[in-house]
Amino acid sequence: MHHQILRALGLAAIFFSIDARAQTAVEESIETRFQLDFQASDAALKKFLPAGWDLQVATSGPAKDCNLRVIFIDRVSINGADGNARRSRIGCISAGCLVFHL
Repeated sequence: MHHQILRALGLAAIFFSIDARAQTAVEESIETRFQLDFQASDAALKKFLPAGWDLQVATSGPAKDCNLRVIFIDRVSINGADGNARRSRIGCISAGCLVFHL
């Protein structure tokens, strides 16, 4: 019993001695997005997925039964944490979880 109390106190001391860390802003952006949803053949899409992965099909909403999503992202303004312009305009295409930078 005595060892359990000491162990609990030791764990509590370690837990409470860890510094709390806030998130640090790296950049902020203004962007526009356009999304297209498609229903494609499951067999055709599975050819592009790694072994063990499965399709995530929308079950409700306007994209119900769609299994392929393409998102166009136009990052109009990108500023660093200091507020200064970080880079020029960037266009991206996101398909599912994959993002391709143009």
